[in-house]
Amino acid sequence: MPLDLYTWRVLAYDGGRAELLDTPDYDLRYRKTVRVNGQLAMGPFASSDGSVTNIWLDGLGHIACAYQAAGNKPRGWFYANQFDPFLMESTLGGARTLTLPYTANEQGGFDFDQSKGYISVAAWYIFAKNGFNPMRLTKAE
Repeated sequence: MPLDLYTWRVLAYDGGRAELLDTPDYDLRYRKTVRVNGQLAMGPFASSDGSVTNIWLDGLGHIACAYQAAGNKPRGWFYANQFDPFLMESTLGGARTLTLPYTANEQGGFDFDQSKGYISVAAWYIFAKNGFNPMRLTKAE
């Protein structure tokens, strides 16, 4: 299921239609919990298959920003903080930096190299951690 269908609409309407967040957040077929670096993290994944336990980190940023835009700051910050265990050290152009994988693991069809990190996830991480709505160019208060 394209979960960004729910979150992007809330972002595009600057927090309107917040009830749409119930599907990726409260439908337990799509909200997954994984253990990463010894910590539990929760977030969305597009597969309703109960045997798949994975998190789509772009979607994690989407839902964090959508909740912030809708005025549900505690839920928005909760999801923004779910990124933290996924941060991994990397070297880029000889400089040490932090990056994020696209998904928590390879389940559900994401069997590509996660070790280098993904720019889209880094962007959503920055948006979420700063309460920024990239669809409206506004920052959550």
